[in-house]
Amino acid sequence: MSSLCAHLTPPLFGGLCASKAALESLADAMRRELAPFQISISSIEPAVTSPAEENEGGGQKAREVYAHLFADDKAQVLVSPSAAGAGGGGAAAAAADAVARAVIHAVSSTHPKIRYPAGRVGRLPAPFVAFVSWGLPGRVQDVLLG
Repeated sequence: MSSLCAHLTPPLFGGLCASKAALESLADAMRRELAPFQISISSIEPAVTSPAEENEGGGQKAREVYAHLFADDKAQVLVSPSAAGAGGGGAAAAAADAVARAVIHAVSSTHPKIRYPAGRVGRLPAPFVAFVSWGLPGRVQDVLLG
């Protein structure tokens, strides 16, 4: 279980995203090593933040120090979708359902995908955000996330 932040790192999530990027690299290596044995490896990449991810960055003190990052809706959605109105029971259930569907497809398909971006980033579907993040230069991502 990886995360979309393995490819797209918002402010204050460096440690978490670095660990998810390491999981992606490990999954890539395992997929290539196990291919001769017809064993497939897929990464599930949820895009929603969990309570653990929301606590990354030191909580309230970090919010005070980095208040400028939280001033505009774009940054707020990336750091905490629920705080920007994308959360709530319905959104959380929809995100969990998207992740569950990705897991089911990965384990039951005869030709599973390598990566399964699942859920939403704000109002955008995770597969779209993943596609854009993989294709955008780092400096463009810096402007969008900073």
